[in-house]
Amino acid sequence: MRSDLMKGGPSRAPQRSLLRALGLSDTELTRPFIGVVCSKSDYIPGHKHLGEIAEAVKNSAYEIINRKHATYYGIAMSVKRICEVIMRNEKSILPVSHIIHGVYDIDGVSLSMPVIVGVDGIESNIPINLSGEEALKLKKSADSLKKIIETIEL
Repeated sequence: MRSDLMKGGPSRAPQRSLLRALGLSDTELTRPFIGVVCSKSDYIPGHKHLGEIAEAVKNSAYEIINRKHATYYGIAMSVKRICEVIMRNEKSILPVSHIIHGVYDIDGVSLSMPVIVGVDGIESNIPINLSGEEALKLKKSADSLKKIIETIEL
């Protein structure tokens, strides 16, 4: 597991101690981890605020365009990774766009959310815990997309 790189070995004792202090059991430490993002805590080293991450993601396309004069390389690398996961039946966690039904009161709109991907495509959703404010922002974004979709004549 890739997450073992941050949990295993003698040099990772401080990280394990911190994770245990946050309430994870030894059994939970043996399971795969999804990236840890904290929106409310300044005291844990290495954590980034969601606002910083969102801003970096928004600006990353401009940086790619400025350096490469295109964004299709990044898209191609993402598609390549998804194809590898499917062909190898890796059952990896990837953010993949799919129609959402009933998550945070969102229904019938495609969003990129974490899922387990394998040979059959999306095998299961990975639940994410959002604060009330974050859930409202996600719902607002989904509603905006839905309104745009409703204006398209097919």
